[in-house]
This record gives sequence, C-alpha cells and structure tokens, in this order.
Amino acid sequence: MNRRALDTVNTILFVFAILGTNVIDLFNLNIGQTEKIAVSVILIVVYILIVREKKFEKVHSLNEDSKAFSDFFSQWYSRPGKLTIFCTDLEWLDKPEHAFVVNVLKAKGKHLELYSSAVKRNIFGTGKL
Repeated sequence: MNRRALDTVNTILFVFAILGTNVIDLFNLNIGQTEKIAVSVILIVVYILIVREKKFEKVHSLNEDSKAFSDFFSQWYSRPGKLTIFCTDLEWLDKPEHAFVVNVLKAKGKHLELYSSAVKRNIFGTGKL
C-alpha cells in the first residue's frame, strides 16, 4: 500500500478507534452493546496492524569519515525550522571533512538546541555554549 493511502486509512481508523461506539451511533446502526464493543475492538486491532506496517524510521548506515556522512548531516541539519540534537559527543565535528556541518549548525543560530552528555568545549567559537 502506498504511503498516501496508508496515511488516509490510518487517519480514518484512528478516528473510528478513538470514538469507538459513538461512530456506530453516528451511522444509526441498530446493533447491541456487545456488537458495538466487538466492532470497536476490531477497529482498534486493524488500526494497530496498519500502524505497525507503517515505517516510521529509516536506518542509515554511513561511515563517519565519508563524504556521504557529512553530506547527510549537512542536508539534515540545514532543513528549515527548529533543530534539536541529543548526542553523547561532538568529537566527529573536529574532522576537517565535517567543517561544512559545523557551518550549517552555526547558521541555525537560535533555531538550534543542542543537548550533549559530553560537552568538552564550544565547537561554535562563541563565548556561550
């Protein structure tokens, strides 16, 4: 199933699952309470199956010293809007091949929030971290 169709079905099933028996009442179906509960349970199960099918993440496997690695993070970090990064260290940014990534991060300015568990120095060259 293509992503657009999956998103549409996902939204419809989400609404039905959340509203449960009220949706059944909306369509004036004359069924008993047991049947309403059964329909709600079926809709929730179908919703869960659809959501499990949806791919929420893509795994990237890049060598840290490669141009592809630098290009990936430069493109990712330069996207418009706020950027929040959680990391353990930033030592990889010391390498000259990642200078452009550092420039992209600097350009984010106030739109960058960086949380690191091992900050040893300020990579941005300003007085503040």
